[in-house]
Amino acid sequence: MRILFGVSHPKHVYIFKNVIKNLMERNHEIKIIAVDKEITAYLLKQFNLPHIIIGKNQPKLYKKLLVLPNWEYFTYKISKEFKPDIIVGRALPHLAHISKILNTPFIVFEDTEVARALHRITLPFADAIVTLANDRFQRKMMSQTARALVVREYDWRALTHRLGAALSDFLAQE
Repeated sequence: MRILFGVSHPKHVYIFKNVIKNLMERNHEIKIIAVDKEITAYLLKQFNLPHIIIGKNQPKLYKKLLVLPNWEYFTYKISKEFKPDIIVGRALPHLAHISKILNTPFIVFEDTEVARALHRITLPFADAIVTLANDRFQRKMMSQTARALVVREYDWRALTHRLGAALSDFLAQE
């Protein structure tokens, strides 16, 4: 299976690195699209993860909006060439929009309640949302999509061990 991951923060590298390595050991083809923020590119290189940097994080919202078309263009170009069976990442607009354009399932792993504007332009395009167990946040995620996978875990380190299982569950439903 071909799986495209998207990361835009050093925390995302830590969240996904073990799942990615396990999938690679099982002969899945993995590609990571990254927006470089702080040490994101450095971590991807240190962990020897196959990645392509499509841009640099912008600190202000208006700058993020200005670079979004470029990120979407590069995401489209890379996705068209790689032909992923599934796209996995955080609530990143360029992943969400391109997944819909290419009719590729998109799984979002999300824990940020306060990113309302981001969720409005990202979550409606998700095929599944994996979130931490929090009743209010969980209800919000369920209202965004019919398929929310709620992981009853409050610790991101423990959650990363369950990401692989959640991904497997989603793939089994397809």
